[in-house]
Amino acid sequence: MDVASTVPFELLAYLFTGEEKVGLYYSLLGLLRFWRLRRVKQLFTRLEKDIRFSYFWVRCARLLCVTLFLVHCAGCLYYLLADRYPHKGKTWIGAVIPNFRETSLGIRYISAMYWSITTMTTVGYGDLHAENSMEMIFIIFYMLFNLGLTAYLIGNMTNLVVEGTRRTMEFRNSIEEASNFVCRNHLPPRLKDQILAYMCLRFKAESLNQHQLIEQLPKSICKSICQHLFLPTVEKVYLFKGISRRSKLSTSHQEKMLSCKMKLQMMFT
Repeated sequence: MDVASTVPFELLAYLFTGEEKVGLYYSLLGLLRFWRLRRVKQLFTRLEKDIRFSYFWVRCARLLCVTLFLVHCAGCLYYLLADRYPHKGKTWIGAVIPNFRETSLGIRYISAMYWSITTMTTVGYGDLHAENSMEMIFIIFYMLFNLGLTAYLIGNMTNLVVEGTRRTMEFRNSIEEASNFVCRNHLPPRLKDQILAYMCLRFKAESLNQHQLIEQLPKSICKSICQHLFLPTVEKVYLFKGISRRSKLSTSHQEKMLSCKMKLQMMFT
């Protein structure tokens, strides 16, 4: 399918038939190009998981590309209806540009995109409107589709904005509640400063997610992390002097020591 989506069927048709305007079957084969959208989706999925790029901006670029692609497809299909209609004057573009087939490709494309964007955004100035029943039916389905597309875009953008400000708003609310608690109970300024300092430290430490990360790792890696972090400090303690690293401790004792060390790390960090 990847190879078939890259075959230039229009060029092959011109080489075999000698005509620039290809038939319906070659146009249907050209629809295989939509298979490339699968590759584009996989690219954006990899970029969203890549920590070198901002998830917010990658997601915004993905939503923008989806919107532009759908607007482009709708405009091209709407122009195709006008181009294949037998009476040129009774089409949406023929009513504004009588000889639209003789105009430049840029003007026709801009007109189609202009109609598609104004219809998608529910602006609808009315200067380009349906002139026959086929165009009316197409517009009905296009506007119904735009309801779902608009909900999809608004929902994604709302999630991105809310997720970026959720932790900050929770922190501000907790600080405000702590200040009200201090004022209501008439606590001294020293206790107030300690409470606020602790809440600020907790807010900064939550972004590290150390405890969740360590819980997901296997025990062998956790033991190596503990040895790297705490072994130089433990060796300096008087109680552990003279004990080799391969001390004959039971597995339960080792696990208890590891858990205690990890809790100490969480407290000090």
